[in-house]
Amino acid sequence: MEAAFAGSAPSRKKFKVSLVELAPEHPWRFRNAEIQSVRVRHGLPPESYHGYRITIGGKVLAFSGDTEWTDSLIELGRDADLFVSEAYVYNRRVQMHLAYRQLTEKLPLIRPKRLIITHMSEDMLGRGDAIAHETAKDGLIVEI
Repeated sequence: MEAAFAGSAPSRKKFKVSLVELAPEHPWRFRNAEIQSVRVRHGLPPESYHGYRITIGGKVLAFSGDTEWTDSLIELGRDADLFVSEAYVYNRRVQMHLAYRQLTEKLPLIRPKRLIITHMSEDMLGRGDAIAHETAKDGLIVEI
């Protein structure tokens, strides 16, 4: 618990905590789930930032996490039933984050069945109809 939440060791736990460190080369299996970690680009040190691909019952959920464009997003989201991707800005380069236009240009390579955009700045939130994909909202419930 202390490794993930510094200062929490003295607190009394009402539940069991188990942490598993995921490595990009080694998918982790737990019951009927497989979780694959994929390196993304969000700063230094470069090995510290990951997106995740989760497969359960033949369905695939991919999550980009915070990242600027990297070709590893193609592998991460390829043919996923749902790809949840950040798109912080609409069409300009911002270090450590994706631009929506950049992501949509790469979608033919990724081919997700469904895309939900999250982690949007005011630049994205003010675009309205220019965003052709679903966007995350507080309280959104998603069925896969």
